[in-house]
Amino acid sequence: MKSLLSITEAAHVTGKSRSTLHRHIKTGKLNITTDSVGVKRIDTSELLRVYGELQNVTRETNVMIQDDTASYYENEEKIPDATREELELSNIMLHERLREATTREMFYQEQIKSLTEQLGAVQSKILALEAPPKKGFFARLFGKV
Repeated sequence: MKSLLSITEAAHVTGKSRSTLHRHIKTGKLNITTDSVGVKRIDTSELLRVYGELQNVTRETNVMIQDDTASYYENEEKIPDATREELELSNIMLHERLREATTREMFYQEQIKSLTEQLGAVQSKILALEAPPKKGFFARLFGKV
């Protein structure tokens, strides 16, 4: 099963040029992995994430991708209970942090709204103070202050 592709193979499967793939790797849009030999490869799941459905998938490539997906789910069942518990605990902690962050964001949004209203009131008072005093009838008539 071949889930890690070379840049040339990835370019063929995605329909993109090698230089485009290199540019996306350099900018961080596309992640690469290193295989057991130390050669940089691109995982097919990463190509699917970035580019969506793959264009030039041959029957052999498609079978390999499907086999890799099936083996991933088979391996998921083999996760040790201790690791599974750690992952579940991490998941609970992340949900709690997300809830706290959401609460903080709502609090800050309310503060922003309140301060914006206060700023508007202060600005209108400043504009009222800066307005020139009205001239009286004779000052307007004769041009005197």
